[in-house]
Amino acid sequence: MLSDAEKWLAPVGLSFESFSLIVTLRRSGPPYELNPTAFYRESLLSSGAITNRIDRVEAEGLVKRLPDPNDRRGTIVRLTPKGRALADRAIKLHFAALTEALSDVDPSERDRLAKLLSKLLMSVEERHERERENGRKRR
Repeated sequence: MLSDAEKWLAPVGLSFESFSLIVTLRRSGPPYELNPTAFYRESLLSSGAITNRIDRVEAEGLVKRLPDPNDRRGTIVRLTPKGRALADRAIKLHFAALTEALSDVDPSERDRLAKLLSKLLMSVEERHERERENGRKRR
């Protein structure tokens, strides 16, 4: 499936890794920014891998690093207008490709799959929130 994603993202000049990063920022909502630690926590990648991804999309003008106003040592990664426009185009391509990939699945099965995936996502998000809350309590 990853190789399929690479194929449908190629026309907009994105790798799946770059797509993942800019879409994560897009989903974060205005002002479309996160600190690098937030990316690290949400992925299975090392902090070095996250830094390399940020470097690549920054070189393309899709994100900009800014000083973190809450931490003199930290940075914030913000989606640029160019990055937001590309994220929106890529999301449309991604959903169109996924729709095509699921076209052979019966509509009732797609509905069931959507409900199950939604349930799984909610469970994962609730677990992450509990872990964050537990981490705050320990400090």
